[in-house]
Amino acid sequence: MKAALVFLLSVVAVTTSLQALAEELPRDEESEPLVLVRIIPMPSAKGRIDHMAVDTASGRVFAAVYGSDTLDVVDVHRAREVAVLRTGLNEPQGIAFVPTSGRIVVSNSGDGSCAIFNDGNYQHLGSVSFSDDADQLRYDPSSQRIFVGYGDGAIGIIDTRTWKLIPDQFQLGAHPESFQLDEAGHRLFVNLVSKSVVAVIHLDTRRIDQWKLTDAGTNFPMTLDVFNKRVFVAARRPARLLVLDMDSGKQIASLPGAADTDDMWYDRTRRRIYVPSGEGFIFVYLQIDSDHYERIAKIPTAIGARTSAYFGQVGKHNSLYLAVPGRSGRGAELWVFETRD
Repeated sequence: MKAALVFLLSVVAVTTSLQALAEELPRDEESEPLVLVRIIPMPSAKGRIDHMAVDTASGRVFAAVYGSDTLDVVDVHRAREVAVLRTGLNEPQGIAFVPTSGRIVVSNSGDGSCAIFNDGNYQHLGSVSFSDDADQLRYDPSSQRIFVGYGDGAIGIIDTRTWKLIPDQFQLGAHPESFQLDEAGHRLFVNLVSKSVVAVIHLDTRRIDQWKLTDAGTNFPMTLDVFNKRVFVAARRPARLLVLDMDSGKQIASLPGAADTDDMWYDRTRRRIYVPSGEGFIFVYLQIDSDHYERIAKIPTAIGARTSAYFGQVGKHNSLYLAVPGRSGRGAELWVFETRD
C-alpha cells in the first residue's frame, strides 16, 4: 500500500511539473492570427503618434506625430525613415493619401488647417483651413473628396480636383472621432464620443440619424463590414466591442473589449476584427457569422501602442502597421505584423 501511494504521488508530481513547463514554453507564433515580422526604428518621432496612412504601391507608411509636430515617412521595404516633414504642421492628427493626384493631406488639431504635400518631393503646397481641431480624414475616390472631422461637431469637405473647401458641411453637435464611408450606400457613420452616439449622415439627402449606444460609450474607433451590413465600434467605458446593424442601428452583439483604443480594422477575407489597445495588446475577434463573434487572440505589443494602419496585401498575407511610441531607453518604432490563416 505504501509503495503504491509513493508511486501515485510521483506520477502526480511529474504531471504537475510537465504542466508547469508547458505553461512556460513560448507560444507557437505561427499559429497566431497576427505575427510580428519586423520592427522599424522611428528616431525622429517624439511623444504621441496619432493616425497613419499607407501607400501600398511604394510600401511607405505616413505617420502623424502629434508630439513633435511632424509627418514621418517610413519606407517599409528599406526598413527606415526616409523623410520628416515639419512645414505647416501643428499638432497633426489625421492623414489622407490621394494617389491619383500624388498628394498627402495632414489635419492639424492646433490650428484647424489641413496641410497639403507633394507625394514625390514632399514639398508643402499649401493648406485648407477649418475653424478648429481638424482631426480624422477620409478620402472618397468616387467623388474625389476628402471628408474632414473638425471643431465642436462638424464634417467638412475638400474637393481634391480644385483643393478648395466645399461650402457644404454637416453639423453634428459633438466632435467627430472615427468615421467611416459606406461608398455604396452614400453614407458616413460617425462616432460622437462625448454623446456615446453613432451618427449616420446620408450624403444624398443630407439627413442625419443618431443611434444612442446602450451597452457602452466613449466610442473612439470604428470599422465597417459593408457586405454583411455591420458597423463595428470599440467603446472604452466600459471596454466593449459593439456590433450594430448598418441599416437600423440595432445592436447585434456586445463582447468584452479593449479599454484604450483608437483604431480598429475589419479583415473580410479572414472574417476577423483587429483592435490595437494602448494597454499593450491587439485584440483579435472572429466573425463566426454576421450575428455571432468571439475573441480568438490577445497579441502582446507595447504600452501606449494604440494607433495603426491595416493595408497592403503581399502574397497571401496582409500587414498591420502599429505605431509604438518611445519609452524608457527605447525610441519610437513601427511594428509590422503579418496575418496568418
